[in-house]
Amino acid sequence: MSIQKDLLELLANGLISEEQAKNIQVYYQSNKKSHTNTLTMIFAAIGAVLIGLALILILAHNWDNMHQYSKIGIAFLPLLLSHVLTGFTLWRKSDQPLWKETSAIFLFFSLGACMALIAQIYHIQDSGGSFFLTWAALSIPVIYVLRSSAMSILCILCISYFNNMVYGFDSSDNYKDFIYYLYLAAILPHYLYLIKEKSTSNITFIHHWVVAISLLVCTATLANTAAYTLFLLYMALFTFFYSLGKSHYFNKTPSWANAFSIVSQAGIFIILIILSFDNVWEGISREYDIEKIVFSIEFLMTLIYAVLFLFFYITNQVFKAEHLLDFFLIITPFAFIFIMNVKYPSFFINLLTFALGLMVIVRSIRQESLASLNFGLLMISILILCRFFDTEMSYLIRGLVFALLGIAFFVTNYFMIRKFNKDAQ
Repeated sequence: MSIQKDLLELLANGLISEEQAKNIQVYYQSNKKSHTNTLTMIFAAIGAVLIGLALILILAHNWDNMHQYSKIGIAFLPLLLSHVLTGFTLWRKSDQPLWKETSAIFLFFSLGACMALIAQIYHIQDSGGSFFLTWAALSIPVIYVLRSSAMSILCILCISYFNNMVYGFDSSDNYKDFIYYLYLAAILPHYLYLIKEKSTSNITFIHHWVVAISLLVCTATLANTAAYTLFLLYMALFTFFYSLGKSHYFNKTPSWANAFSIVSQAGIFIILIILSFDNVWEGISREYDIEKIVFSIEFLMTLIYAVLFLFFYITNQVFKAEHLLDFFLIITPFAFIFIMNVKYPSFFINLLTFALGLMVIVRSIRQESLASLNFGLLMISILILCRFFDTEMSYLIRGLVFALLGIAFFVTNYFMIRKFNKDAQ
């Protein structure tokens, strides 16, 4: 152990005391143990999945030759074993996360396999996605019994699959639009527990990304009455994401793990770029109906996300006028342009996008963030590039514009790096 040799050398030279050496050794041992447990948990989960798949393939080879009662017994056998393992874990291994997570994964897949096999044996048809809803409903309580984060992720993936692949864009059953949110609300307490108690854990970081991507993808299925209102709905969702990502709950979260902040900034910019084209607004204006918008499910969810983002904004930020052109409150001018159906909407969206890019650049200079600075420059560059497709410009002018943008990138990065080096001295 290299740290042991270093400690002995430091002790020999009198640089640290024996008590300090013991504390350092305990610290490194605890960190190494935590890292080892995490790796073991990951490989155990992968091993459980592979063993389950192997059993399914082996059984499938001789499935048609088996008696019906044998099939039923085989269907329930993995579920029975998973319950025995879960009971043993709760009885003797309740303080070991590895056992709890492995038991939860085994139970989740054995439950799904049992349900699928019974449906196949008795030829039970499932056209409404009740299989996935039942699977998730039976699995969610295990999250709280075992305090299993792996089960939480699997349940979110399960209901997300149901919402997009099974239910999808079926507008005939509007009540199903909210089934996904009800199931997600049942998982939310465990997610909040992770944010509060394990804010710096890798499993919490994974949850951030899973929840953000799940909401991002599943929101599209709300397009029923007025599909073009999804632009407004997604803008409200991304604004909520941004306010959430900037709240005190994510103070200890690394920038790469703050999925809400990353997804929101990219999403807001993409929506603005899409709506900066005239032909997109021409398509919206042909179907535009303010009454349909106001009484649509999309608008209802927009209001819900607007209330949520206002809550996080008010509780974590002090209002500034510049926020109206920043990610915090950009939905305010955007909603005015969209709902009021103003003349030349693409022109105002272009101005809004340009102002947002400038705000990002100014903020990055204040915060001395090189990544944020380049993101702001990239926003303005892409906006100018998009205007090449719907304006008449000569190749000479386009070349000069690109050259100026390139120079701007080099100059701003040079001075920012120079400033960082100067401050570091």
